[in-house]
Amino acid sequence: MVQTGKKVKVYDLRPHNIARLRFAINQFDWATVLSCNDDVSFVYNQSLNSIKMLIESSLPAKTVKIGPRDPSYLSPAIKVL
Repeated sequence: MVQTGKKVKVYDLRPHNIARLRFAINQFDWATVLSCNDDVSFVYNQSLNSIKMLIESSLPAKTVKIGPRDPSYLSPAIKVL
């Protein structure tokens, strides 16, 4: 059996990108999410989806491949460098 590497998304967490994410979270209209349904589970899932969308749109990311032969100390963050 041939093992293939897994792909990992690594986000750029430098302060200016975190500031952009914070701004996007602050500007987002949370009233529509919180008032969309009476079911707490549904509102929770909608909140998570909104946060994921804001992260994807605010933080730049790179995808790295971690192979089966890569040493354990070689983390995805190191591979991005």
